[in-house]
Amino acid sequence: MSRIHLIEFHEQSWVPAILREGVTDYLRAVTKIAGHYGAILPLLQTTLEESGAQQILDLGSGAGGGWPELQPQITTAQGDPVKVWLSDLQPNFPAWKALKNDGNGYIDFVEAPTDARKPGHGGLRTMFNLFHHFRPSDAKAILKDASDQRQPILIIEALDDSPIQAFLILILAPIMVLLITPVIRPFRWTRLLFTYLIPVIPLMVAWDGFVSILRLYSLK
Repeated sequence: MSRIHLIEFHEQSWVPAILREGVTDYLRAVTKIAGHYGAILPLLQTTLEESGAQQILDLGSGAGGGWPELQPQITTAQGDPVKVWLSDLQPNFPAWKALKNDGNGYIDFVEAPTDARKPGHGGLRTMFNLFHHFRPSDAKAILKDASDQRQPILIIEALDDSPIQAFLILILAPIMVLLITPVIRPFRWTRLLFTYLIPVIPLMVAWDGFVSILRLYSLK
């Protein structure tokens, strides 16, 4: 399927933070439930060993993804603590502060908005379900900066560009948001408001998930 770069609402600066964070909080919750991050542990371990990186800079972290579960696992696999720095152009500070408090000092965050094209920090750069957000010129800039700065980069996309998968997300995502929202932490009344009374978050998740499939890059 040819790549189509349509708009994803949660990445727009004009979207209120409360809605954007509602989307990223859901994505973190569903990732935790599905256990997606555990599947890439061997690849992450190999990349750290081959590159010699001592820490991880996660780009476009959203609400923190699966790092609360993955960081202890990679530390156990490596035998030494591996510190993870969360970063994003539009930081989700409420979620990050909660993860930092529970991270035993090994999960922290970059306080300034971070541009993935020039993050300016050392360590293994990771991008989970993020690369498709960038237009080709920006995607090339991300790879070029990693090369110029001699920093390793690991890019993971959990989906594929199947049209069937795209339409399944469009249909099923709102239902998943309605089911999962009550267990998302930290709890927010506003999340309930914009999920059940004014269902903006379910609609954003469905549309942005559908568009994510259309935006995916092939390996080539």
